[in-house]
Amino acid sequence: MEKYINTLRNDDVVKYLNEVMNRLAQIEGENSLKDKRLYNYDLEVRRLQNENLNLHNQINYYKSIEATLNNSMAMVRNTSEQIKNNALKEREVIISDAKGIASRILNDALIKAERVNMETDKLKRDVSIYKNKVRSLIECQLEVIDDIEKIDI
Repeated sequence: MEKYINTLRNDDVVKYLNEVMNRLAQIEGENSLKDKRLYNYDLEVRRLQNENLNLHNQINYYKSIEATLNNSMAMVRNTSEQIKNNALKEREVIISDAKGIASRILNDALIKAERVNMETDKLKRDVSIYKNKVRSLIECQLEVIDDIEKIDI
């Protein structure tokens, strides 16, 4: 019976060892699968870290572009304000010059108009004098004609 018990025990031990070996193989398989998953997770984490780094680099790049654009826009605003102010000053100078030129033209026109009026008045006087002389000459001629009529030939 001892043999049977030993055999039974040996069979149980073998069976138990087989079960343990099967269970160990199963655990090794699960561990291997978990190691593969862990490796894949590790790869995914590294990929995500690289992607995150790339995205941070892109954000920094776009922030630098934004800063450059903001600086450019500020410069454009300042330049446009300067151009506008210069244009307003130039407008005032042009208006002032135009008023000065218009004033000179008006003064010249007034002086010419006064000269023309003086010449017109002189011409009117001269015409009046000429009319009087012609009248006087005609009257003289009429007197001569009257005198000729008095003389009968």
